[in-house]
Amino acid sequence: GGSGGAGGEANRVIEIGGDDDFAAFGDPGAAPAAASATAAPVTTIALGGGAAEQEFAALTASPPPAAAAGVGGVRTFALFGRVESKVAVDTHRENRFEDIFDWRNELRLGIDARFDERTAMRLSMQSLYQFRSGFENQYDWETNLFEAYLDRRQGGWDWRAGKQIVSWGRADAINPTDNLNPQDYREIVTIGHDDRKIPITMVRGGRPLAGGTLDALYIPFFEPNKFDIVGADYAVLGPGWLPAEWERLFIKLGENFHRRRLTFGETSPFRVDEPERSLTNGEAGARWTSHWRRFDYSLSFLSTYSDWPVIRLDPTVLTRFDLRGSDTRRFLEDAEVSDLLRLRRIFSMRFPRQSIYGADFETLSGPYTIRGEAALTFDHPYYHADFSPVGKPQLSYVVGGDRQLPFHFYTNVQLLQTVILRYDSDILARRVTTGMTATLRRAFFEDRLHLQANTLYYFRDNDYFLNLQAAYDLADDLDVALGVNLFQGSRDASLADTASLSRFNNNDHFYTRLLYHF
Repeated sequence: GGSGGAGGEANRVIEIGGDDDFAAFGDPGAAPAAASATAAPVTTIALGGGAAEQEFAALTASPPPAAAAGVGGVRTFALFGRVESKVAVDTHRENRFEDIFDWRNELRLGIDARFDERTAMRLSMQSLYQFRSGFENQYDWETNLFEAYLDRRQGGWDWRAGKQIVSWGRADAINPTDNLNPQDYREIVTIGHDDRKIPITMVRGGRPLAGGTLDALYIPFFEPNKFDIVGADYAVLGPGWLPAEWERLFIKLGENFHRRRLTFGETSPFRVDEPERSLTNGEAGARWTSHWRRFDYSLSFLSTYSDWPVIRLDPTVLTRFDLRGSDTRRFLEDAEVSDLLRLRRIFSMRFPRQSIYGADFETLSGPYTIRGEAALTFDHPYYHADFSPVGKPQLSYVVGGDRQLPFHFYTNVQLLQTVILRYDSDILARRVTTGMTATLRRAFFEDRLHLQANTLYYFRDNDYFLNLQAAYDLADDLDVALGVNLFQGSRDASLADTASLSRFNNNDHFYTRLLYHF
């Protein structure tokens, strides 16, 4: 969709004391103001406008942690925000459980503050309201603290501490090395990659090292992805996808389970075994970025937990029915629903520890920008045919590029592949999964009308997600969009095959979106 912040109207400025040093605000690389160290401090408040939006984009795009430090002797405060309303209507109804109408509203409000040349702060909140109609009317409302962090330049390090978003990798939208922030998958790929990210508490430090830049971080408390288990069109165990006996099981459990949206973490037949919340049990990583000739590149390492859980029968069920983990599939296929309803917990979810080694690069070759990214993950969770989990090494990589085409068209194409190493023949997922992404867009009418097509395609089963959108900038800070999202996939794909898009076959929909930012 359109953005529009860069060319917007100037900020409305209120100054309290001192001279006009506001020129450097919004430009982290600007030279300090000429005022002496003893000059009277200036307090500047910016309300909306282009500079505040540029600052918002720059800070969330993973800059050096203290890049937002204020100029000498100047205190600045910038208010920013965005309001987005999106209405989606299914192209057709395929089963009685799916939603036909979806109205999603999001509000973000925040303030950026700079106290001196070495100290800055961001504080923001997010509110979501969603109404869905189909099998039943459902209303969801939540308000969260979004980003909340402090920047400080001290001792040769640029520090950032608090709830924040950090992005690693150089590929477009699909980044094997970017495993720091959990994501909100309740709408999966219909929400933009950056908008899905959930800020988490971490301490991050950056400094020059060996001709490059070191970015090190520590995450004290684990936070998983946010997703729906049942009761929603994009649920992991969604309606219209499960085999008949599983559909019967999950419909009857909990008084027609599919009637209520059950988000991961709620009280349910799923017991959550999250890692212990202690400082000695955190996640840590580092990324070193440098440059060689025409290549920008980085190397990274991350010790973390999988943001997706491994699902298996709860230990209480194994004990009660004298089962082993390998008996999971047989038990669920043979069990009577009446027996399961007497159990307080049926499944448990745990998050395995992982080590991820990554690398990425970017270079120019004539009119092309070439990017590549790869990650080697140890103990990535998969399932055997009997539904018992197993951890395997996994190699994932993306390589592609973009360029401007004749007649002002822009295109981006990427090849992506995942390979399971030390593969077992009875693992449900395929050993090699190959796909691609492609983007084509063009702007018209002095860059006010934007037409674009985006696709994610997997070769083996002809699975794809296709987005077609037309967006128009009504003003520099207001745009409206119309589009359609289409899913297609093989119904023969395994439930445990995470690359399959077939489970969302029922979710084709038209949508309209209104976005205002300031």
